[in-house]
Amino acid sequence: MGAKVLQKTFIVIGFFFWLPEFSAGENCGNSRYCPNLHHCCRDLTTCCPNGYVCAGALCISIVAIAIPCVVIVLNIIIAIVVILVKRIILHRAVVTTPIQHPASIIPPPDQNKGQSVC
Repeated sequence: MGAKVLQKTFIVIGFFFWLPEFSAGENCGNSRYCPNLHHCCRDLTTCCPNGYVCAGALCISIVAIAIPCVVIVLNIIIAIVVILVKRIILHRAVVTTPIQHPASIIPPPDQNKGQSVC
């Protein structure tokens, strides 16, 4: 008698684990249902898992779309930083170059012949 009660208990528990597999799906219309953790695509014939985007009859991972966008944005940021750093270094190089003193602009003494200095 104990074995029959145990068997019925397993059947009831199994039924409750089996039931959501069919009842939690999505109704796509046209008597089409997508399984649990899937969604209907616009063509109503394809079901894609959650986390995927419908592309006709294909399902493309959102990660496959997001990673190239992130890489492009990072490349733009890196390019801007490199340009700014190069400008800062160039500006420092211009500022730190030695300035010629006015004394070096005076012509040599042999060019002053015949001119009076006051």
